[in-house]
Amino acid sequence: MLGIKLKLRPELLFIVLLSSFPFSTALLTPEFLSNTAQSTLRASDGRDLLLPPPGDKITLPHSQHTSFVLVPGALVKPEQYRDLAHAIQQSSEQAVWISIPAVQPVANPLNIGKTVQDAFARLKRFGFPGTKTFVGGHSLGGAFLPEMLDQIPVGQVEGLIHLGCILSRKAESDKRIQQLPHMVLAGELDGLVRASRVAEDYHRYVVRKQQSTGDDSTKAMLDHAVVLVPGMNHFGFVSGEPPFMDEFRDLRGELSHEAAVQQVASSVSEFIDYHRTQKIERATPLLSKMNETIAYVQPILAAMELEGSFHLGKTPCHLCDESDDPVGCCDDCVEGSPWAAMVQRELAPEGIEYGRVSDEFHQSWWINPFHDPPFYHPSIESGSAKTDNLLVNATSTVVTLSTERSMVLNMETVSEPVYEKSDMYLFDAGFFSNAALELRCKFNSRQAILEAAGKNVPFESECGTCSKMNERTIEWALEQVPESVKRRYLERGTKLVAGKDIEHSVGPSWIWSYMDYRRVDDRTIELDSHIMSTPLDHPVPASGGKLYCKLLSPAKALDWIYTDSLRPATELSTFYHENLASPANFLKYAARETPKRMLEVADPLFLPKTVVRAGLGGLSFASAFSKRR
Repeated sequence: MLGIKLKLRPELLFIVLLSSFPFSTALLTPEFLSNTAQSTLRASDGRDLLLPPPGDKITLPHSQHTSFVLVPGALVKPEQYRDLAHAIQQSSEQAVWISIPAVQPVANPLNIGKTVQDAFARLKRFGFPGTKTFVGGHSLGGAFLPEMLDQIPVGQVEGLIHLGCILSRKAESDKRIQQLPHMVLAGELDGLVRASRVAEDYHRYVVRKQQSTGDDSTKAMLDHAVVLVPGMNHFGFVSGEPPFMDEFRDLRGELSHEAAVQQVASSVSEFIDYHRTQKIERATPLLSKMNETIAYVQPILAAMELEGSFHLGKTPCHLCDESDDPVGCCDDCVEGSPWAAMVQRELAPEGIEYGRVSDEFHQSWWINPFHDPPFYHPSIESGSAKTDNLLVNATSTVVTLSTERSMVLNMETVSEPVYEKSDMYLFDAGFFSNAALELRCKFNSRQAILEAAGKNVPFESECGTCSKMNERTIEWALEQVPESVKRRYLERGTKLVAGKDIEHSVGPSWIWSYMDYRRVDDRTIELDSHIMSTPLDHPVPASGGKLYCKLLSPAKALDWIYTDSLRPATELSTFYHENLASPANFLKYAARETPKRMLEVADPLFLPKTVVRAGLGGLSFASAFSKRR
């Protein structure tokens, strides 16, 4: 339709649709925006920011000249990056030419390639002697960089620098991106791009690449640099007043603007200098920051492993079709949640020996209880363990005196991690949590375990069990985080505590009841779980002796401590938990708020503008969808 090759990602469809929705029209109308956002919109005068190298570097040989095109974030003027641009030029050993194009209100993924090429062409006219450039983007400007590679010669780009944004999951299979050096740099306290999503990027583009290639060299790390700046938030990259989304969603930073800019500039300049000269000593400070980042995100990755996260690059085994697996993804799939298996061990009565306890992922509603045995259900099998009685004689020879066999119980549980659909399918940019909202776990009940061990006991409700396990999850998470994160959480975070168990008597009711976040006061939120326990003599025999629990994922607990606990109390109690958990809830929220915005805007042309905007959005969506097919 437009003659542009475009591989449209789901998040772009989300932005196109959101921009056509009346609610967003109201938000982006100057009459509705705060004075800060109004001034930002009015400043869209089409002027780029062009900065030649400082005077002491302009005379360097041409081989030491390089350029950097930076695509701004949404509603941010090029002028607001002037401090960062100057700091990069001063920190670099190269003569860095910088061009920051005006893209108000936001960079357009349909022609971002032309935007970058035009900005580079202006640098050439300005006197830049080279033929290549580093390309970076802040926030949404960086999220669209993969689309740029569809529209310009890849050989023109020396490297990609993502500031306050991440590489999408689909970029992992994009060979062009993998062949380019790239850096992901964000603030530790970025409220729009979570630390947990940066951790996932490190795992995808550093750890997994090392595993697949066997190359764990320093060069391999520097080709995929990942850095979190301590104490910095999303708006720390720029000066002036933040756009409305940063005001609403960002966390409170702990660095001054000057300190944040210097931290970012040093990392960016070290990345540029190293890839221009290949001098490892220039990258030594950057490597130190990367190692600090790795230590910071390691607890998050460990929690994601325990969750059995779908986002660590392994296909869930229950989704694998081994008959249609040409690349062998099913050879290294994730079977289930190690955390669920650990919980089953903790729930089991004392005095009984256990052998193998494992978990399998399956959709919680996928079961045929009348099949023998019922598939996708927790189970217990009797086994035996061998114990050798050994003797070490005078010559240090080990002699087996006797062998004893004892009965052990092997148990299997079933779980299903439930993820935010917005993160999975719409907007893969770190805005939504990549941790499971909850783990739907099916365990063997205490009565069933004792029965398998030969002990007959009456049925007792296990209400309160799930809550105790969630309390244990929160305690475990606090033990894992770095001391600085723990101190910040205890001093100014909203505490997450385990609430009550809500009992259910039928499976569907338990399945479709989500864990509830209830505000107790300004500093405390209680998490209520849902439980269902059945006696062995249940009317449906296959469903007897089961304990169903909605559990807090360890990854979600860490995501809370690192990020969500630091959000304003009003947002936690309304917008975040109620409205952004799924696209449907977000649209409900938008529909509810639109009439209010219409009254506040008081624009007689609001309705015609909305109809036209919605129509254009629909056409864009239809065009993109047809191209994607």
